[in-house]
Amino acid sequence: MRVKVNDIFINYEIAGSGKTLVLTHGIGGNTQNWRPTVPLLAEYYQVLTWDVQGHGQSDKPEGKYSAGLFASDLAALLKVLDIDGAFVLGHSMGGVIALRFALDFPDLCNALIVSSSSAEVNPQATKYWQDLAATVLEKGMAAIPF
Repeated sequence: MRVKVNDIFINYEIAGSGKTLVLTHGIGGNTQNWRPTVPLLAEYYQVLTWDVQGHGQSDKPEGKYSAGLFASDLAALLKVLDIDGAFVLGHSMGGVIALRFALDFPDLCNALIVSSSSAEVNPQATKYWQDLAATVLEKGMAAIPF
C-alpha cells in the first residue's frame, strides 16, 4: 500500500496484530527483504515494513537524502497509520535510520533493535556506501555481492 507522508508517497505493508514492530531495510533494499521474516514475527506482533524513500515502491524525489529525513518519514508514516509507538528494528542503513528515529522521536520509539549497523559513518565508509548506492542505481541489486 502507498500513503502520502511529508509530501511524498511511502510504500508499506502490515501483517499480524498486537504491538507494532517496524522493520527498516538497508541500502538498496525494500519491503521484499523482510518477506521470509514477517510471517514468523506476525504471530506475535503487528509487523510494519516500509520502503524508505528512494527505495522500492516509495517515491524517489531528487535532492539530498539523510537519516534524519528518513526518520521523519517514519514518524509521519506512524502518525498517518494511527500508531502511537513501536518497536523499531533497522538493518544496516536501516539501523542508522532507526537510531536517528529513536533520538528524534523518543515518544514513538518503544524499543530499538539495530542489526549490522553503526552509529557513525567515517569518510571511508561514506565513500563505500555512496559507491554501493551508485552501483545499485546503475546495475540493480543483483550487482551487489552479498
